[in-house]
Amino acid sequence: MSLIKGNPLKIVLINTVIIWLSQFLLMHTKLSILPFHLGFTALIFLPINTLIRLSKIKLDLYQHWLSIYIGFFCSTVIFYVIEALLLDSLSDSPPGEPYFDLFLIVFIYGFLQLLIFIFINGVSYIINVSTNKF
Repeated sequence: MSLIKGNPLKIVLINTVIIWLSQFLLMHTKLSILPFHLGFTALIFLPINTLIRLSKIKLDLYQHWLSIYIGFFCSTVIFYVIEALLLDSLSDSPPGEPYFDLFLIVFIYGFLQLLIFIFINGVSYIINVSTNKF
């Protein structure tokens, strides 16, 4: 008997694309950080993951959220590598400074997304515990 009842790789891939898209839009548009993340999470991320949770892919809540966090990590790494390849270094900046600035920006945005995911994870855990008791 397998410990994993569903296919978490699909969830990882779907969330990698979703989170990478949000990071790309955030970096290449002039939107305010917090309202954009909250709006994106409420309008895109939550309904898609709710549909995944209710679909044929049957995973425990912990496996589902672990897949989301793995997708978040993969999308952050992919986003940093793509942005580092596309980065134009300025002639008056010291070598490596644009890459360090990109690293700090990705770290700050990634940390903000991680805090939002932890909050949503806590809310979904509370909902899961309260619905399973009755």
